[in-house]
Amino acid sequence: MTKIVSIIGSRETPKDVLETISAISEFFARKVWIIRTGGAKGADEAAFSGANKVKNAKIELYLPWAGYNDLYEYHVEWGQLNWDLAAQYHPTWDKLNLNSKIFHARNVGIILGRENKTPADLVVCWTPNGEETGGTAMGIKTAKKYNIKIFNLGKKNEINKLRKFCKVNIK
Repeated sequence: MTKIVSIIGSRETPKDVLETISAISEFFARKVWIIRTGGAKGADEAAFSGANKVKNAKIELYLPWAGYNDLYEYHVEWGQLNWDLAAQYHPTWDKLNLNSKIFHARNVGIILGRENKTPADLVVCWTPNGEETGGTAMGIKTAKKYNIKIFNLGKKNEINKLRKFCKVNIK
């Protein structure tokens, strides 16, 4: 059975962490996991880049719209459940503009997959100080709701926990 890792994070992810995210993505791609991310600059871009180092890597790139960051081939339309979950998890949903709502619905999809039928087995992310902030918070909240293991590299020692997890659980 194929495993899925969703890799998400801030556009302001520090350079050293971006390098780590790229290496993590490459590692999982070599283990034939599906790499799922969102196409944004920063952490998403590093995940996409790392996976692309592996020939025939399985990549699911979830874009808010076709052409986002000059990427076209991976756009997905978001189903009603994405919108409903995003509205449920976002504290000020009714105040968001349409583009912001699209990003949040997309963030739900990065975690739960197309039509919300293939949840990730694992989430790797980065947020400042490991806090639930920015668009990444939507992915974290979704993962928590679905009891998906999360490694937030913004938390102290989280990279060591991820290494230990990989050594024990990923062959």
